[in-house]
Amino acid sequence: MPPAWALPLGDIDGSPVLRNGRVYVGSNDGKVYAVNALTGALEWAAPFLTNDGPVKSFVFPDRGSENLYFATDTKVWGIVDQITSAQELWPPVTLPGGPPDPSPSIVLFAPGTSWLYVGGSNGRLQQFDLSGATPVVTSVMLGEGLAGIGAPTLDRGMAPNVIYVGGEGGVVYAVAVPF
Repeated sequence: MPPAWALPLGDIDGSPVLRNGRVYVGSNDGKVYAVNALTGALEWAAPFLTNDGPVKSFVFPDRGSENLYFATDTKVWGIVDQITSAQELWPPVTLPGGPPDPSPSIVLFAPGTSWLYVGGSNGRLQQFDLSGATPVVTSVMLGEGLAGIGAPTLDRGMAPNVIYVGGEGGVVYAVAVPF
């Protein structure tokens, strides 16, 4: 069976994410697109996201608002879907600990909170407090801080205040949150 629609957007390695009738996808040239899920029409392309590498894996939606979060090579981004365009929520954030700037992992927004989590090549799990006008970033070193930390995940059921994350050193960590 042929697809219902197809929209060429360039080189995309990440996963599309569906929210409220829109498909969000990040491209390898660092742009984010919003596509109408029924028609395949391009709703908007975020024009300001360039020069920092590809969008890592997928755009993470806050399902309780119009906010979207993602990472590129050295920055963590927050944008808001404004129906016909996107706008930055705050200037992109470079993880503390450089130079060189640590590379962020795929992001995790904890639903029903103001917390965003991201692993880093600096051996730390970063916590972004999004309750103010600009994020406040704190972090916790995992192990000796020598191995990169991957994408975090959480289970809102059994351990609702625990983030799980793996490291390049072959260790999986359970971290109580918020720190």
